[in-house]
Amino acid sequence: MTSVSSAASKTSHLGLPHFCGIDSVGHSGGLLLCWDDSVVLSPISINPHFILCTLSLVANPVCTKKDMYVMFIYGEPSFELRLPLWNTITELISGLSPFLIIGDFNQVELHSDKLGGFNVIRGQQDFTSWRLDNSLLVVPFFGPPFTWFNNRSDDQLIMERLDRAYTNNDWLHLFPVVSVMHLPILFGPCSNYPQLQLLQTQHAYWLQRAKLKNDILDGLPSRFLYSRVKQRSSHQRILALRSASGEWLFNPDQISLEITSFFQDLLCSTPPQDPGSPRGFIDPLLESLDLPQLSSADCLLLSAPFTELDIIHALNGMDGSKSPGPDGITPKIFQTFWPQLRAAEKAGTLPGLKISRYAPPITHLFYADDAFICCKATPTSFETLRDLFRCFELASGQMINL
Repeated sequence: MTSVSSAASKTSHLGLPHFCGIDSVGHSGGLLLCWDDSVVLSPISINPHFILCTLSLVANPVCTKKDMYVMFIYGEPSFELRLPLWNTITELISGLSPFLIIGDFNQVELHSDKLGGFNVIRGQQDFTSWRLDNSLLVVPFFGPPFTWFNNRSDDQLIMERLDRAYTNNDWLHLFPVVSVMHLPILFGPCSNYPQLQLLQTQHAYWLQRAKLKNDILDGLPSRFLYSRVKQRSSHQRILALRSASGEWLFNPDQISLEITSFFQDLLCSTPPQDPGSPRGFIDPLLESLDLPQLSSADCLLLSAPFTELDIIHALNGMDGSKSPGPDGITPKIFQTFWPQLRAAEKAGTLPGLKISRYAPPITHLFYADDAFICCKATPTSFETLRDLFRCFELASGQMINL
């Protein structure tokens, strides 16, 4: 058994001369509360799971005009005994105001407060109902989001936010800017804070992969996320398909060929040979409507790829003095310096972006009021753009908004 005085003597070098608490029983239990001279705490009730005190701030005389109450809590580790503890706290804080409850509640309230383990949070409904019945407001925090871990690593790691603070409206009226600072875990596999950030990034990735609704299932543990991803993947395969002839196909290659043939027959420009094909039903209906049709020359013209002359014609048809977009570039700069842009692209000083290996490079995009220049982030591209913009500014008297 460790006494309160013995534990306090070991923390005296921290500059916390005042203390109170309850002795431990064997290697479990016990509470120790220490504070310095900046506050005056007077214990009202000391319990194995909480210490209720009146609080006065020495450096804030305004707050000494009214009694303030603070409860430091260590929640019941046993799930079955938590609800009686919440009820006991309700009886104690009834009629007390303003008050603050802070400590280790041993209870997860939200799915976002947990990483790893099972998705079921035992006691969540009882705790949430207790908090709402007592009009307890959550005190915001900053720092690492989790305050407890199970001392394991890799896929066995479980992290939870058990340390929290709650208050009421009267307390927020006295201290409108109140928050709790979470210190990083200094020992164990989570002592490396970058590793924690990596775990959170991986968790967010799997959450998106599982396509879960954040307002209902936000922050569910990883084991559930992985199972949802696997479940979705199994539903994205076509296991069997009945062909146009009525035959069931189970071979993946035959299924792929049947799907390709179906859409080729549906979308091809030549008349269907088989009256039973999809177009065999659609074409007679369209012909009966007597709709105007495109000629073969029109079809060739519309399906022909865009040429540089087409782009120049469209560019020169734009109003060069239109209001610039957020990038500050008007069509006038492209109308004036089109040859220089093309020359820079061909010379390799302004290489465009390719969406695939064999796709043409994209150096610029035009929208209603915007123009986007696409290039690689290299010093050569930057210098080329700077020179082009400088020429435009000198010629037009306008300046690019960068």
